Amino acid sequence: MITMRLLIKNKDDVFQTLFERTGLTRGQLAKIIGVSYWTLKHWLRDYTVPEKYFIKLSHICPEIEDIAICEKLPDNWGAVKGGKISFCKKSRYAILKQAERARNGIIYKFKSPPFNRDFCEFYGILLGDGCVFKFFVKSENRTRYSVSVSGNSINDLEYFKNNILPLVNRLFGLSPSIIYYSSCNGIRIDIRYKVMADVFLKLGFPLGKKKELSIPNKILNSGMININRTIRGLFDTDGCFFARKDENYLYPHIMITSYSANLRNQLVEILKRQNFRPYIHSTNVVIRGKKNIIKWFGKIGSSHPQILNRYKTWKLTGRLLPKGP
Repeated sequence: MITMRLLIKNKDDVFQTLFERTGLTRGQLAKIIGVSYWTLKHWLRDYTVPEKYFIKLSHICPEIEDIAICEKLPDNWGAVKGGKISFCKKSRYAILKQAERARNGIIYKFKSPPFNRDFCEFYGILLGDGCVFKFFVKSENRTRYSVSVSGNSINDLEYFKNNILPLVNRLFGLSPSIIYYSSCNGIRIDIRYKVMADVFLKLGFPLGKKKELSIPNKILNSGMININRTIRGLFDTDGCFFARKDENYLYPHIMITSYSANLRNQLVEILKRQNFRPYIHSTNVVIRGKKNIIKWFGKIGSSHPQILNRYKTWKLTGRLLPKGP
């Protein structure tokens, strides 16, 4: 039996009528028809609706059946359409090469990234605002893995565009897109390659929830330059550069927050070896004092444009005022 989808050409009118007549919220409606809130949200945006679910909706609100202007499509219409467009855009040479690869069963291997300063900085970014996780895709009947980095669209967008995305491209040859979450000013990149996830899992990065973290021995044994680049990535994502109001914003602090005691202790030990004077306050590793701050930006630095701009302002004015709204 062929599963059909409905392209509802006046979708906005249909769903507006449904919500007005029933008085249901999106969450309540999703629960009643047995789909997730996000699935319903996709339908409300620009997706087609499976016919069986439209029938459920019409049982809840019969009026929508009278006003809906629908076109029936096979369930795989999107894949077919995308395939045709992609095929038409390819050159004859590309089509022939694709056919040859299919005949020969060629599988492209993921190239391991070079172990260099860029890699260490990206590892630090993952220690801060990144994660590696797996999830089951029911439609594909398989488990997939993802490497993800999250941030704030107001403070971190330029950093994502000018630093994180180029890092990923240089290291892995990939060009992920930034995903935006307007409801919470959030952004994220999500790279769904198991082989990429394996690179970090083999170094000891946790799968799923980050409980205890550490800088791996491979980085610790590779020299202080690589270690400091790792700390830079962590600072840019889970750190802050600030001064206190009760000190008239004259004495800057560098602070890295981590709920992992192991990582905090590692940071203190590494920084002491470089003649910094760090201390732990709650879940934070803190450095303060003008000399320490200047030495930090000389040895460890930052790749985050906002942090660099604040450092330049402090150097010029002698004060580090709070960030604006």
